[in-house]
Amino acid sequence: MCPRLLTVTCLLCVQVGLSAINILDKRSWGQKGVVLKYFDTGKYAARGGILRLWLRETGIPFSEETVPHDEWPALKAELKGTWENPTGELPMMTYQGKSFYGTNAIGRYLSRKVKARHFFTSYGQNAEDDFWVDVALEETHSMHNDWAKSLAGSNVRLFPRKTGFFGKVKRAVVGEGPGPAARRARIQYLKRDRKEHYEVLEKLLKSRLQPFIGGFNLSFADVAIFSTVYDDTLVHGPMVQEYPKLKKHYLHIGNLPSVKSWIKEKGGDFALSAVSKK
Repeated sequence: MCPRLLTVTCLLCVQVGLSAINILDKRSWGQKGVVLKYFDTGKYAARGGILRLWLRETGIPFSEETVPHDEWPALKAELKGTWENPTGELPMMTYQGKSFYGTNAIGRYLSRKVKARHFFTSYGQNAEDDFWVDVALEETHSMHNDWAKSLAGSNVRLFPRKTGFFGKVKRAVVGEGPGPAARRARIQYLKRDRKEHYEVLEKLLKSRLQPFIGGFNLSFADVAIFSTVYDDTLVHGPMVQEYPKLKKHYLHIGNLPSVKSWIKEKGGDFALSAVSKK
Protein backbone atom coordinates (compact mmCIF):
# COMPACT_ATOMS: atom_id res chain seq x y z
CA MET A 1 0.00 0.00 0.00
CA CYS A 2 1.17 3.53 -0.80
CA PRO A 3 2.72 5.14 2.32
CA ARG A 4 0.56 8.26 1.87
CA LEU A 5 -2.62 6.19 1.54
CA LEU A 6 -1.61 4.13 4.57
CA THR A 7 -1.12 7.29 6.63
CA VAL A 8 -4.50 8.69 5.60
CA THR A 9 -6.19 5.37 6.37
CA CYS A 10 -4.61 5.22 9.82
CA LEU A 11 -5.68 8.79 10.58
CA LEU A 12 -9.25 8.02 9.55
CA CYS A 13 -9.33 4.91 11.74
CA VAL A 14 -8.03 6.88 14.71
CA GLN A 15 -10.62 9.62 14.18
CA VAL A 16 -13.48 7.11 13.95
CA GLY A 17 -12.27 5.30 17.05
CA LEU A 18 -11.90 8.50 19.03
CA SER A 19 -15.33 9.71 17.92
CA ALA A 20 -16.81 6.49 19.28
CA ILE A 21 -15.04 7.05 22.59
CA ASN A 22 -16.38 10.60 22.62
CA ILE A 23 -19.97 9.35 22.30
CA LEU A 24 -19.50 6.83 25.09
CA ASP A 25 -17.88 9.43 27.34
CA LYS A 26 -20.72 11.97 27.30
CA ARG A 27 -21.77 10.88 30.78
CA SER A 28 -18.54 12.27 32.20
CA TRP A 29 -19.83 15.79 31.51
CA GLY A 30 -22.61 15.32 34.03
CA GLN A 31 -26.34 15.07 33.61
CA LYS A 32 -26.74 18.64 32.32
CA GLY A 33 -23.43 18.96 30.51
CA VAL A 34 -22.59 22.60 29.97
CA VAL A 35 -24.99 25.53 29.64
CA LEU A 36 -24.22 28.25 27.09
CA LYS A 37 -25.77 31.66 27.67
CA TYR A 38 -25.97 34.08 24.75
CA PHE A 39 -28.29 36.12 22.54
CA ASP A 40 -30.43 34.75 19.74
CA THR A 41 -28.44 35.92 16.71
CA GLY A 42 -30.47 33.96 14.16
CA LYS A 43 -28.43 32.70 11.23
CA TYR A 44 -25.33 34.61 12.33
CA ALA A 45 -22.75 32.82 14.45
CA ALA A 46 -21.30 35.85 16.28
CA ARG A 47 -19.07 35.21 19.31
CA GLY A 48 -21.39 32.75 21.02
CA GLY A 49 -21.90 30.83 17.81
CA ILE A 50 -18.22 29.90 17.68
CA LEU A 51 -18.66 28.09 20.99
CA ARG A 52 -21.95 26.57 19.87
CA LEU A 53 -20.35 25.02 16.79
CA TRP A 54 -17.36 23.79 18.79
CA LEU A 55 -19.64 22.11 21.33
CA ARG A 56 -21.59 20.45 18.52
CA GLU A 57 -18.46 19.24 16.74
CA THR A 58 -16.77 17.83 19.86
CA GLY A 59 -19.96 16.10 20.99
CA ILE A 60 -19.98 17.76 24.40
CA PRO A 61 -23.58 17.69 25.69
CA PHE A 62 -24.91 21.19 26.19
CA SER A 63 -28.03 23.29 26.45
CA GLU A 64 -28.60 26.96 25.76
CA GLU A 65 -30.12 29.84 27.66
CA THR A 66 -31.14 32.64 25.32
CA VAL A 67 -30.93 36.13 26.76
CA PRO A 68 -33.64 38.48 25.39
CA HIS A 69 -32.16 41.78 24.25
CA ASP A 70 -34.42 43.86 26.46
CA GLU A 71 -33.23 41.93 29.54
CA TRP A 72 -29.55 42.29 28.71
CA PRO A 73 -28.79 45.63 30.47
CA ALA A 74 -30.23 44.41 33.80
CA LEU A 75 -28.47 41.04 33.53
CA LYS A 76 -25.15 42.69 32.71
CA ALA A 77 -25.41 44.95 35.75
CA GLU A 78 -26.32 41.96 37.91
CA LEU A 79 -23.38 39.88 36.66
CA LYS A 80 -20.88 42.70 37.15
CA GLY A 81 -21.98 42.95 40.76
CA THR A 82 -20.93 39.36 41.50
CA TRP A 83 -17.84 37.16 41.27
CA GLU A 84 -19.66 35.04 38.68
CA ASN A 85 -18.73 37.22 35.69
CA PRO A 86 -17.18 40.60 36.65
CA THR A 87 -17.02 41.70 32.99
CA GLY A 88 -20.74 41.18 32.57
CA GLU A 89 -20.14 40.12 28.97
CA LEU A 90 -21.65 37.29 26.96
CA PRO A 91 -21.19 34.54 25.88
CA MET A 92 -21.01 32.86 29.24
CA MET A 93 -20.92 29.18 30.16
CA THR A 94 -21.78 27.31 33.34
CA TYR A 95 -20.45 23.84 34.09
CA GLN A 96 -20.61 21.88 37.35
CA GLY A 97 -21.77 24.94 39.25
CA LYS A 98 -18.96 27.17 37.97
CA SER A 99 -19.11 30.11 35.59
CA PHE A 100 -16.80 30.69 32.62
CA TYR A 101 -16.67 33.74 30.36
CA GLY A 102 -14.71 35.06 27.39
CA THR A 103 -15.19 33.31 24.05
CA ASN A 104 -11.58 32.30 23.49
CA ALA A 105 -10.97 31.47 27.14
CA ILE A 106 -13.98 29.13 27.15
CA GLY A 107 -12.88 27.60 23.86
CA ARG A 108 -9.41 26.85 25.22
CA TYR A 109 -10.88 25.40 28.41
CA LEU A 110 -13.20 23.07 26.51
CA SER A 111 -10.36 22.09 24.18
CA ARG A 112 -8.19 21.03 27.09
CA LYS A 113 -11.06 19.07 28.62
CA VAL A 114 -11.76 17.25 25.36
CA LYS A 115 -8.06 16.69 24.66
CA ALA A 116 -7.61 15.15 28.10
CA ARG A 117 -10.30 12.60 27.25
CA HIS A 118 -9.84 11.88 23.55
CA PHE A 119 -6.63 13.44 22.18
CA PHE A 120 -8.35 14.57 19.00
CA THR A 121 -8.33 18.31 19.47
CA SER A 122 -5.23 20.40 18.81
CA TYR A 123 -4.67 22.31 22.02
CA GLY A 124 -2.37 21.45 24.88
CA GLN A 125 -0.28 19.01 22.82
CA ASN A 126 2.80 21.16 22.35
CA ALA A 127 3.72 24.81 22.78
CA GLU A 128 4.33 25.54 19.10
CA ASP A 129 0.97 24.24 17.90
CA ASP A 130 -0.73 26.12 20.74
CA PHE A 131 1.03 29.29 19.61
CA TRP A 132 -0.49 29.03 16.12
CA VAL A 133 -3.93 28.34 17.55
CA ASP A 134 -3.63 31.40 19.80
CA VAL A 135 -2.41 33.61 16.93
CA ALA A 136 -5.41 32.58 14.83
CA LEU A 137 -7.77 33.26 17.73
CA GLU A 138 -6.30 36.73 18.19
CA GLU A 139 -6.80 37.47 14.50
CA THR A 140 -10.38 36.21 14.37
CA HIS A 141 -11.20 38.23 17.49
CA SER A 142 -9.81 41.36 15.83
CA MET A 143 -11.65 40.65 12.58
CA HIS A 144 -14.92 40.04 14.39
CA ASN A 145 -14.64 43.36 16.23
CA ASP A 146 -14.03 45.22 12.96
CA TRP A 147 -16.83 43.29 11.25
CA ALA A 148 -19.27 44.18 14.05
CA LYS A 149 -18.50 47.87 13.51
CA SER A 150 -19.20 47.43 9.80
CA LEU A 151 -22.82 46.52 10.54
CA ALA A 152 -23.63 50.21 11.01
CA GLY A 153 -25.96 51.26 8.23
CA SER A 154 -26.86 47.67 7.31
CA ASN A 155 -30.15 45.94 8.10
CA VAL A 156 -28.37 43.56 10.47
CA ARG A 157 -28.88 44.08 14.20
CA LEU A 158 -27.32 41.41 16.39
CA PHE A 159 -27.35 43.20 19.72
CA PRO A 160 -29.63 45.66 21.53
CA ARG A 161 -29.03 49.33 20.97
CA LYS A 162 -27.79 51.50 23.81
CA THR A 163 -30.48 52.69 26.20
CA GLY A 164 -30.56 55.26 28.93
CA PHE A 165 -29.77 58.95 28.88
CA PHE A 166 -26.73 58.89 26.59
CA GLY A 167 -28.45 56.61 24.11
CA LYS A 168 -31.42 58.97 23.89
CA VAL A 169 -29.13 62.01 23.46
CA LYS A 170 -27.25 60.29 20.61
CA ARG A 171 -30.47 59.42 18.77
CA ALA A 172 -31.76 62.94 19.28
CA VAL A 173 -28.59 64.40 17.73
CA VAL A 174 -27.80 61.99 14.88
CA GLY A 175 -31.14 60.23 14.49
CA GLU A 176 -31.87 56.52 14.53
CA GLY A 177 -29.23 55.67 11.96
CA PRO A 178 -25.48 55.29 12.48
CA GLY A 179 -23.48 58.35 13.47
CA PRO A 180 -20.49 59.72 11.53
CA ALA A 181 -17.96 57.63 13.46
CA ALA A 182 -19.94 54.43 12.79
CA ARG A 183 -20.22 55.25 9.11
CA ARG A 184 -16.47 55.86 8.90
CA ALA A 185 -15.79 52.52 10.61
CA ARG A 186 -18.00 50.72 8.09
CA ILE A 187 -16.28 52.36 5.12
CA GLN A 188 -12.84 51.62 6.56
CA TYR A 189 -13.72 47.95 7.03
CA LEU A 190 -15.06 47.51 3.52
CA LYS A 191 -12.24 49.42 1.83
CA ARG A 192 -9.25 48.30 3.88
CA ASP A 193 -9.67 46.20 7.02
CA ARG A 194 -11.67 43.38 5.46
CA LYS A 195 -9.05 42.60 2.86
CA GLU A 196 -6.23 42.83 5.42
CA HIS A 197 -7.93 40.30 7.70
CA TYR A 198 -8.48 37.85 4.83
CA GLU A 199 -4.83 38.18 3.80
CA VAL A 200 -3.63 37.45 7.34
CA LEU A 201 -5.81 34.33 7.61
CA GLU A 202 -4.60 33.12 4.21
CA LYS A 203 -0.96 33.55 5.23
CA LEU A 204 -1.52 31.85 8.58
CA LEU A 205 -3.00 28.78 6.91
CA LYS A 206 -0.30 28.72 4.22
CA SER A 207 2.42 28.80 6.88
CA ARG A 208 1.13 25.51 8.30
CA LEU A 209 2.01 22.34 6.42
CA GLN A 210 -0.72 20.45 8.27
CA PRO A 211 -4.40 20.58 7.28
CA PHE A 212 -5.48 22.57 10.35
CA ILE A 213 -4.11 25.64 12.09
CA GLY A 214 -2.98 23.62 15.12
CA GLY A 215 -1.65 20.56 13.32
CA PHE A 216 -3.30 17.40 12.06
CA ASN A 217 -6.35 17.69 14.29
CA LEU A 218 -9.22 20.15 14.33
CA SER A 219 -8.93 22.98 16.86
CA PHE A 220 -11.21 25.64 18.29
CA ALA A 221 -9.32 28.19 16.18
CA ASP A 222 -10.36 26.41 12.97
CA VAL A 223 -14.00 26.80 13.98
CA ALA A 224 -13.35 30.45 14.90
CA ILE A 225 -11.83 31.12 11.47
CA PHE A 226 -14.81 29.55 9.75
CA SER A 227 -17.41 31.33 11.90
CA THR A 228 -15.83 34.74 11.39
CA VAL A 229 -15.61 34.37 7.60
CA TYR A 230 -19.12 32.87 7.54
CA ASP A 231 -20.65 35.91 9.27
CA ASP A 232 -18.72 38.27 7.02
CA THR A 233 -19.91 36.42 3.92
CA LEU A 234 -23.54 36.60 5.02
CA VAL A 235 -23.39 40.37 5.45
CA HIS A 236 -20.95 41.56 2.79
CA GLY A 237 -20.97 38.74 0.24
CA PRO A 238 -18.31 36.15 -0.62
CA MET A 239 -14.69 37.25 -0.80
CA VAL A 240 -13.03 34.10 0.55
CA GLN A 241 -12.81 32.56 -2.94
CA GLU A 242 -9.97 35.01 -3.68
CA TYR A 243 -7.83 33.20 -1.09
CA PRO A 244 -7.29 29.54 -2.13
CA LYS A 245 -6.02 28.12 1.17
CA LEU A 246 -8.64 29.94 3.22
CA LYS A 247 -11.40 28.91 0.80
CA LYS A 248 -10.42 25.22 1.05
CA HIS A 249 -10.32 25.46 4.85
CA TYR A 250 -13.65 27.32 4.96
CA LEU A 251 -15.49 24.78 2.83
CA HIS A 252 -13.98 21.87 4.77
CA ILE A 253 -15.17 23.18 8.13
CA GLY A 254 -18.49 24.35 6.71
CA ASN A 255 -19.24 20.87 5.38
CA LEU A 256 -18.59 19.07 8.65
CA PRO A 257 -21.93 17.39 9.47
CA SER A 258 -22.34 19.19 12.81
CA VAL A 259 -21.63 22.59 11.25
CA LYS A 260 -23.57 22.08 8.02
CA SER A 261 -26.69 20.92 9.87
CA TRP A 262 -26.63 24.05 12.05
CA ILE A 263 -26.25 26.30 8.99
CA LYS A 264 -29.18 24.60 7.27
CA GLU A 265 -31.26 24.79 10.42
CA LYS A 266 -30.63 28.55 10.71
CA GLY A 267 -31.01 29.33 7.01
CA GLY A 268 -27.45 30.45 6.35
CA ASP A 269 -26.89 28.19 3.32
CA PHE A 270 -25.97 31.17 1.13
CA ALA A 271 -22.64 31.57 2.96
CA LEU A 272 -21.58 28.13 1.75
CA SER A 273 -23.32 27.83 -1.61
CA ALA A 274 -22.09 31.21 -2.81
CA VAL A 275 -18.48 30.19 -2.13
CA SER A 276 -18.84 26.65 -3.53
CA LYS A 277 -19.99 28.00 -6.90
CA LYS A 278 -17.00 30.35 -7.30
